[in-house]
Amino acid sequence: MAVTAITVEVLGERYTITCQESAISKLDRAAQELVAICDKVQQSNTSISRTKVLVVAALNLAAQLGDSKKQSDAYSERMQLLSEKIDIIE
Repeated sequence: MAVTAITVEVLGERYTITCQESAISKLDRAAQELVAICDKVQQSNTSISRTKVLVVAALNLAAQLGDSKKQSDAYSERMQLLSEKIDIIE
């Protein structure tokens, strides 16, 4: 599988990142999400340093990921319970 380099810009800094060609759109979406969160953080506190903006953005993303995982786990558990009920009925 071919590896390619893409450049993303976050907080005015350009970063060149290598990835599989198949992951380009995923990485681009992730960069756009990071930029959006960084923009919100900067808007809420204009005197915050670039490093702190990135840390707060990373914490926000980690919290979102944790929430999504919790929700996914809850759905999986619910599906398992429903599957067991179907097995009992059959």
